Amino acid sequence: MIEVVQLIIRRPLSTRAQNIVSYVGLAFFLFIFVVALRNDIVRYVLG
Repeated sequence: MIEVVQLIIRRPLSTRAQNIVSYVGLAFFLFIFVVALRNDIVRYVLG
């Protein structure tokens, strides 16, 4: 994702911007994980 952004703006991102993009990606991954885990638990408990 960082590489794509750098290609679009045609300059390297600052370290701070790279960290922000990394944290956003991690938060998205964790959100998807929690949603999937919740669905599995609900399916197991409710049948």
